[in-house]
Amino acid sequence: MKERLIEFLAYIGISQGAFEKKVGLSNGFVNNVGDSIRAKSLDKIVAAFPELNTAWLIVGEGDMLKGHTVQKIGSISGEVKGVVGTVHGDYHSNGGKDRAILEQEKNVQYSLDVLVSELQRFHDQLERKDAYLRELVDMGHKREAEHARRVDELVAVINKQQERALDLLVKTEKIKDFK
Repeated sequence: MKERLIEFLAYIGISQGAFEKKVGLSNGFVNNVGDSIRAKSLDKIVAAFPELNTAWLIVGEGDMLKGHTVQKIGSISGEVKGVVGTVHGDYHSNGGKDRAILEQEKNVQYSLDVLVSELQRFHDQLERKDAYLRELVDMGHKREAEHARRVDELVAVINKQQERALDLLVKTEKIKDFK
């Protein structure tokens, strides 16, 4: 995870110290981060850098930035669930003696929770965009109906003008014939 975090910092062009200060983390956080990260620290990072794809940061899957992760979250979630099941089985098969496996299970479960949260957030964003698009389509239909009504009004006005012009033409011809 440390390498990915450093890669992100290089991408956005800020130093480790500037990152730690902006996020509100202790000095040396980046150098000391291991294969897992506390939820509180991750929340601070996400708040300061919402474009960062946490799935990429935590498990190395997907793209660095969130806009590219929608299609990959489903497969990552499935992989993490598989790992959770394997780790959980390994832990219980050795009589519960290996605390490292338990810690791994917690980290993987947390990663899964983060991914599910990201997926829900993307789903909510899509729902809002769909609602907005439906509003735009409705507005387009209303405008189209209004334009059709105006065209009908203009056609009626033109027809009346043509009738008047024809009446004047007929009257003019009658006057010529009379003379």
